[in-house]
Parts: sequence; structure tokens; C-alpha cells
Amino acid sequence: MDEGLEYIKALAHKEAVYFKNHIGATEDEKKLWYSSELSETTELVKKLQLDAHQQKYLLGCALNIGNSYNCKAEEILIDAAKTNPTMFEIWNELGDCIWKKGDKKGAQNCFERALNQQRNKVSLRNLSIVMRQQESVTNSQIEESVKISKEAVSLDVTDGTSWYILGNAYLAQFFLCGQLSNILKCSLNAYGKASADEKVLSDPDYHYNKGIVFKYLDDYTNALAYFTDAVTIHPHFNECIQELNDLKDQIMKTNNLIHNKGKLKSKNIALMLRKLKEKSMGQKLLKCQWQTLVN
Repeated sequence: MDEGLEYIKALAHKEAVYFKNHIGATEDEKKLWYSSELSETTELVKKLQLDAHQQKYLLGCALNIGNSYNCKAEEILIDAAKTNPTMFEIWNELGDCIWKKGDKKGAQNCFERALNQQRNKVSLRNLSIVMRQQESVTNSQIEESVKISKEAVSLDVTDGTSWYILGNAYLAQFFLCGQLSNILKCSLNAYGKASADEKVLSDPDYHYNKGIVFKYLDDYTNALAYFTDAVTIHPHFNECIQELNDLKDQIMKTNNLIHNKGKLKSKNIALMLRKLKEKSMGQKLLKCQWQTLVN
């Protein structure tokens, strides 16, 4: 089955970097290209000498590549699971498939069934994500999500995807459990470990999420760089395009305010400084916060 998995991995990689390798291509052009590539891959899989459940699994994997739900993939994977319910890889792929149609509970059930067969990094990191996407997520669930992500990393510390998912778990913890900078630094550290994996670097979401971390660390130079990388890989990444444009506008407005001294007259600036002094804020603090305006 290893040969078939290589076919699937090759197709998944080409799908992920399509826009990076086809500058200016449209979504429709990608669909036409992918349809041809998919047909070629499925024909190669069908020619392999495999058990029935293995071939069904590989065909389901091929149809499940990308972010869109494929009902045919679900049908084949369900059939494969019935044929061999002890193969955890089938449950992982089925969970990923039905997740795409919005069935989060069903996806979580699939990942848990896979873990009942064997503790594995794919089930753990997918379970970590889907737990965070359930309705009314609690702080304890977020903490459990981080714990599960750490276990996935511990099973293979060289897997960049597991490090990336751990970084995302920390980022979710930052937003949902208190915006503490040390949590962002944990996220950034995990993303740094993930960057050694070429597959992760081809994922626009990785660059987008890392850009978000830098934005909240007030490192706008790196935030802009990573948002730009995400859009370069996926030119139709609308959420990232909006984030990139908003940050550019914010920086431009801030620069204008600094250049124009907040549109305040020197007399008003002096008055504000005097009032701050009267409140015993200290000369050092005044210099730190206002030196740009008075210079």
C-alpha cells in the first residue's frame, strides 16, 4: 500500500502548491487541472494489487484531497471502515471527510474510534482541532486541546504538522483563555519548529496564523511578511487579504499621526504634558510615551 500512499501524497502536495506554481491562475482553472490529476491518480491506485479495504481507503483519500466535501469520498470510506473497522487510518480519513461538510461531532467520533485502535499523531491533532470548534467551548476543553496536541508532538517530534497544530492550540488558548504574551510566545516557538517541514510551509494558513501571532506581539514587520506569504501561496485567501489591507491601513494612519504630531498644536501638547506631570506619572514615563510628538 506504500506505493499508493505515495501517489496520494504527491497529488495532495501538487494541489496545495497549485497557486504558488501557477501565478495568476483562477479557481476554475485549478478545478479543471485537479480533475485531470485526480483521474490519473485514481487509475494508478486501481492498478495496484491490494486488499479491498486498502484500495477503498486510497481511493477515498484521493477524492478527499482539498478543502471541499466530497460525498463519493465519504461513501467509499464508510464502505472501507465496514470492511476493516480496525484500521485507524480509515477512521481518520472518514473523520476528515465528514468534517468538511460541517459534521464536527461525527468527525470527533471518528477520531476517537481511531484512537481506540491505536494512539497516533493524526487522530490526536485532528481531535485537538475539532474540540476547539465545538459549540460553547470551555477553558478546560481548550486546555485539553493543548494537552492532546502536545501528545501528538511527543509521538513524532520531527513532524512539522504536529508542531503547527500545537501552535494553533496555543493561539486559541491566547484568545479564549486570557490574552497573555507568554502563550503567544509558546505558539511562536511551536510554529518555529513546524517551519522545518516543507509541507507546512506550503500551507497558507500556517503563514496567516503566524502573522496573527506577530500582529498581537506588535511586530508588524513580520506580520505583514507572513500575511503576504499566505496570499502569495493562495491569492484568493480573502480573510488574509482583508487582514493584510487592514494592517497596512493601520500602520499608515499611525505613521501619519506621528508625522503630524497627532494633529495637535504645540501649545496643547505642552498642556497635556503638564497635566500628566501633575498626576505624578514621572518624567521617564512622559519621555517614553511622548517623545515622538515633541521631537
